[in-house]
Amino acid sequence: MKYTRMSLMLGIAMFSGSALAMSVGDSVECNWKNGGKMYPGVIAEKTGSAVFIHYNDGDKEHTTVNHCRPLGGAEYLGVGSRVSCRWKGGAWYPGVIAQKTGNAVFIHYNDGDKEHTTLSMCRPR
Repeated sequence: MKYTRMSLMLGIAMFSGSALAMSVGDSVECNWKNGGKMYPGVIAEKTGSAVFIHYNDGDKEHTTVNHCRPLGGAEYLGVGSRVSCRWKGGAWYPGVIAQKTGNAVFIHYNDGDKEHTTLSMCRPR
């Protein structure tokens, strides 16, 4: 199958949390100050991958789209999706969804570790 540049771009947007498709006014969850916790807000400004977020609690932050995901998060991710998840609720590590039942997922991390967790602890890569 031949892939056009557009089909590749659409695939990247679909499997990377629609980061390429995010626009001003979109509701998102972003990793506040890269501290590992996602908070809801709205994209107030966007230039390339740089975004200015107005959080629902009144805080504001300059960040990048790779630290954000569409509000509602990762529910659309399925088995085989590449993700980063918070190992035991701590630091983010890359892996793949090996099993999924509702919001529960079993992650195979790239370093060989495995963990049962929830989609709220994961983000698309």
